Amino acid sequence: MAPTVLRALHDVDYLKAAFETGYTGYFELFLKVPRPAIANCPFHNLRKREADGQTLIYLNHCNGPRLKPAAQSSTKETRLLIREFGLLPERTGRVEYEAVSEILEKSRPALARARMEISIRDPNQPMLPAIDTNTPGCQISDLKLTSPPVALGAHWARPGDYSPTGEGWHDGKVFEVTNVSGHSCMLGGVLKLKFLKPPEVTTGFLLPTVCRNCATPLFQPRASRWIELKTNESAHFMVERTAFDPDYGFMCTVLGGLEMSLPGDTQTLRLPFEAAICRHPTVSAWRAGPYDGDPMNIQFDREENRREQQRGAAAEPLPKECAANLSADTGRPVMFPPRGALTWGLSSRAVSYGEPDSVLLWLFNPKDKPQPVWTCMDIGQFWLSGIDVFDSSGHRVLTRAEEKDKGFPGLKDVNLYSCLVSCARNFTIDIAPHSCAHTTFSASAYDFARDLRNYYSLPPGRYRIVPAEREQACKPVSRTLTDDAIGLNLIIREP
Repeated sequence: MAPTVLRALHDVDYLKAAFETGYTGYFELFLKVPRPAIANCPFHNLRKREADGQTLIYLNHCNGPRLKPAAQSSTKETRLLIREFGLLPERTGRVEYEAVSEILEKSRPALARARMEISIRDPNQPMLPAIDTNTPGCQISDLKLTSPPVALGAHWARPGDYSPTGEGWHDGKVFEVTNVSGHSCMLGGVLKLKFLKPPEVTTGFLLPTVCRNCATPLFQPRASRWIELKTNESAHFMVERTAFDPDYGFMCTVLGGLEMSLPGDTQTLRLPFEAAICRHPTVSAWRAGPYDGDPMNIQFDREENRREQQRGAAAEPLPKECAANLSADTGRPVMFPPRGALTWGLSSRAVSYGEPDSVLLWLFNPKDKPQPVWTCMDIGQFWLSGIDVFDSSGHRVLTRAEEKDKGFPGLKDVNLYSCLVSCARNFTIDIAPHSCAHTTFSASAYDFARDLRNYYSLPPGRYRIVPAEREQACKPVSRTLTDDAIGLNLIIREP
């Protein structure tokens, strides 16, 4: 017997944002019950479970006649207007929906369950961290578009058609630009695109919202990162559209092309993308280099794994006293060069954006006597100025204090003030001889754990935490990461 199926037409959606963004927070579900038991009653209850566990259930009071076994076969989907049921998501993360329907199984009533999950994101969520750089952002006049774009998918000969019944067409284009200016400039994240209406449309026009750097059947996302585009270097991005069959024509519109713009620039660049579109178009993040023919990241992921293995091989061996305490609740620490009598280290675990960016401190005492460490002057100062965070492109990430100070360019001694510890509980902690002191993620002690969100604004991505290099006035020595052999990975995933 065919299963009961609950689905959305896309795997990612967004919370409601300002009207001009187009993100309404609205979407629908579709339920297929091949052997319903009651006429006009696709489900008895519909349940929503938010990422934090909050659960709402809508009960459907079915009063339709019971169907006979010979008359109950159905191939149609029921459109569920979940906004009318009060079941639209209220927060980011993975949201689960479950429908319970009464069906006929071997001519007898039975209950069937169908489940699905959708990733809910915040359209206001930043795509890139604030970094320490004087390189200006790229402008349209700096760039030359490679023509024609690379076509992805097999349906560009009929870009305005619906797909055959029961199918979905996925097509895309790769747009590549080259820096033709005489200076370097910065690109990154998902660029702003305006969707143009075709010339034959003279009245209202439905503007689609964008799925920012989402997975598609045509390409997989790479981490959103800053790209320092030097003269004659290239970067590229991809745009995907989906066309459904005529049953879903109410969700479709026709695009007359795209218009690309960059932050701080009034100029625009017209991109050819004339096609029917029936759900969120997906726009990838900028990718460094010319198009590499690797949209699914097969070679890219292989190279990333190789690089991580090299990093692991270059890391300092873990003291046996620390290795003895490893677990999933501690993570595996990376030990930094000694600070005085103690060796300091950090461990982390991958988290989703919005969760605490927890990092644990490890203190190894190789001496024969206890070694004291001060909670403020040592540990507090270490969290504040003893480490630097670099993004995946090797640029130092500004702290929250530095981001705030950028608005006051005339302020003196900014770095010094942002590195002063304010603390009312300065006391010593003795680290026993030949021991490794630390805490756990599930029961973290304050001095030995920090949520990096208190110090940095970190969007989803890969980061590297390394020992800080500071001048006397606490000014960072390096803007870019020169040697990441000693460093800890911090991975923040999309919700």
